[in-house]
Amino acid sequence: MLTFFHNYVFQGILARLDAGEVVIGDGGFVFALEKRGYVKAGPWTPEATLEHPEAVRQLHREFLRSGSDVMQTFTFYASDDKLENRGNYVAQKFSGQKVNEAACDIAREVADEGDALVAGGAQIVGINCHFDPMTCLETMKLMKAGLEAAKLKAHLMVQPLAYHTPDCNHQGFIDLPEFPFGKRP
Repeated sequence: MLTFFHNYVFQGILARLDAGEVVIGDGGFVFALEKRGYVKAGPWTPEATLEHPEAVRQLHREFLRSGSDVMQTFTFYASDDKLENRGNYVAQKFSGQKVNEAACDIAREVADEGDALVAGGAQIVGINCHFDPMTCLETMKLMKAGLEAAKLKAHLMVQPLAYHTPDCNHQGFIDLPEFPFGKRP
């Protein structure tokens, strides 16, 4: 069984999705590390990969133990421009390349502990997950219908953060008066 599982994992994510599998990824690094005191609220930059690598490694391990099939690198907003202009001046200490390399090394290390895949974390494309649940679902339906009409096949990913904040308006959870203090990962 272990051999089968090992071979199964290394089919790759697209082969698994094409076979109809549900692939679980990790995520929520910014909020989890913010609550633990490793990331400053607001900038959303992943300098913790260099400043607190053990905290990032531990969070990856928690996601792995919780059933994640894919370890997502903590590289969201890790470009040089984001590190410079998000109000925390991380670029004065670290380059985007160094942050990204550390994030990739940590994700790969933990993925190997459980035969998980590794995927790069990137800025959001399409509908941002912070809108209310119905906006997210309606947008996903429209995207799916558009793909089908164009006879294109694509795998859509859902990040259901909005379900934690159903009372949001169209600005999303960041405009709730209790943000970021009322968030629960």
